[in-house]
This record gives sequence, structure tokens and C-alpha cells, in this order.
Amino acid sequence: MEEELKKDLRRSHFKLSDDPIEYKSHSHATHTNLLDQSKKINTQGVFKELAQDLRKNHFEYGTDPNNFTTQMRDTFKGIRGKPSDLVGELKNDLRRNHFEYGTSNELHDKTSYKIDYTWKQAEPSAI
Repeated sequence: MEEELKKDLRRSHFKLSDDPIEYKSHSHATHTNLLDQSKKINTQGVFKELAQDLRKNHFEYGTDPNNFTTQMRDTFKGIRGKPSDLVGELKNDLRRNHFEYGTSNELHDKTSYKIDYTWKQAEPSAI
């Protein structure tokens, strides 16, 4: 008997309501027969073509024309140039190398800082 009394004391004896528990949203409670109606329509085939059309892809890729162009091409559109006529001797001179290496020893001895810097003598009183 004591065991039953202990179990009974450990139990909850509160009762809040006798109503059955129904967890439904307002939308679900309002539209209870919507699913049944949609099943009837689909079995009758009224919207069969519409349903198939909605499942298709209606995008078309690559239909735009390719008009890629650069700003330089747009700027110089219609401008045609002619190659200039140069004298053969001038052409050959322009193609020749005019650099001479090793003619200036100044680059090896001093940097541009040493060349441009003006040396100043320190005054004896500052030492």
C-alpha cells in the first residue's frame, strides 16, 4: 500500500480541460477541403495541360545578339590610314641601334646622388 501511495503522490493530478487536442493553424482549418478539390480537378484532367506547361522551362538562353566591341574600335570606326612613304636610307637608320655601351665611366664611379649633392663643410664650433 505504501508503494501505491508513493506513486500516487508523485503523479500530477491537474486537469486543465476536457477538450480534445487539435493542433491546426487557422489557414489549415479554413481550407480543409482544398486538397480534395485539387485531387478531383487533376483526376478529371481539366488543368492537365496547364500543369504540364508550368513544369516546363520558359527561358531562352543566347537569343541576344553579340555586339561586343571595344572603345578604341568605336572611336576609330571608319578611319583608314595609309602607310607613309619613307626614304630607304631613313628606314634603315630607324631600324639601327643607336645605343653605345661603356662610353661613360661616370655611372660606374658615382651615383646620381653623389653627383648632384653639394658637399658642405661642418663648422668647427658644431664638433
